[in-house]
Amino acid sequence: MKTSSLFSLIAAAVFVSPVLFAAEPLTPAEKETNAKKAAGALRKVLENLKKDPGFMKRATTPTKGSSLHNQRIAEKTEQAKKLGEKVKILFLGDSITHGWERDGKEIFQKEFAPYDTLNLGCNGDRTEYTLWFVEKSGILDHIRPRLVVVMIGTNNLSRSYSPEAVSTAIGMIRDGLRKRFPEAKIVLYGIFPREGQVEHPLRLLIARTNELIAPLADGKNVFYEDIGNYMLSPGGYLSRSMMGDLLHPRAVGYRIWADSILKYVDKYVKTEK
Repeated sequence: MKTSSLFSLIAAAVFVSPVLFAAEPLTPAEKETNAKKAAGALRKVLENLKKDPGFMKRATTPTKGSSLHNQRIAEKTEQAKKLGEKVKILFLGDSITHGWERDGKEIFQKEFAPYDTLNLGCNGDRTEYTLWFVEKSGILDHIRPRLVVVMIGTNNLSRSYSPEAVSTAIGMIRDGLRKRFPEAKIVLYGIFPREGQVEHPLRLLIARTNELIAPLADGKNVFYEDIGNYMLSPGGYLSRSMMGDLLHPRAVGYRIWADSILKYVDKYVKTEK
């Protein structure tokens, strides 16, 4: 992240919520207490996962979304046909990615719309739905993006899928994209933090999943980015000034994400003839 962008981000965040970056660092005792809470919560999560196969088959089987997705699928199919090979950037993900058309709309229009970006993020999507977009939807037959941005998995984890199932599915998404777009660069984003408290089980599942996603990158054609810490206040807490519902970013969160993506745009999209 460029220094100038970081300064503007901090200024914007402080304007939205003066306490976001103003909290005092945790004391050693507080850190130890949080660590114990987190360890206890993680043990419970892992115990629950032992009782369940982790939905590996479900996570890794390409599945078309519910009827609620049909309108968006139809719209995006038409958009892909219309834009064709003019599409230089492709976004894949769930409602957080879909949110580039809501809280992130102004930033998207400025930073990504000029590249005829196709946003296939869809509310409620899980890894199996993203796999369907990649392997079976036919939408990707019409485009040849130079950059693909992927962030998926939070809806799986909130439904008791295991980190192993989610990361395996993301590996399949990566493989499908590499096969379909061998010249494109792919950026896999670590799942963003959610829920306010650091010891919340979902936070721990996200952290574990991100650990498993990171090695899927090769640093040449596939890259990994974990920008979640930029969205947290001191002590690891998530503010409603950053995510109003403790899941979906506000504009300041999309600014953080955009700044991260733009370094890949500068390197792999703008430089292409």
